[in-house]
Amino acid sequence: MATVPIQGPVVVFVALNILDSVTTIWSTSVGASELNPVFSNQSWWGLMGIKAVLVLTVILILQIWKRKHLYTYLNIAFISICVWNSSVLVHTLL
Repeated sequence: MATVPIQGPVVVFVALNILDSVTTIWSTSVGASELNPVFSNQSWWGLMGIKAVLVLTVILILQIWKRKHLYTYLNIAFISICVWNSSVLVHTLL
């Protein structure tokens, strides 16, 4: 079986999703609300499990369909989400 080398945009995509999860969990633990209905009633393990399945599915689809250029757009979107989560966290803590 051939191995697929890990590429920079994929690593960034995974890292941003981890940061999204951490900032979401931290924000909700200090009183903020989750706006995404898929994740709003999940435990920490539920959030991480669903997130892991979704991230791996997206990576697999983009690799199979050879649409690696879409990581740029996904990474920009997740940077925006992480900035939003961080701003909500700071606002909630103040």
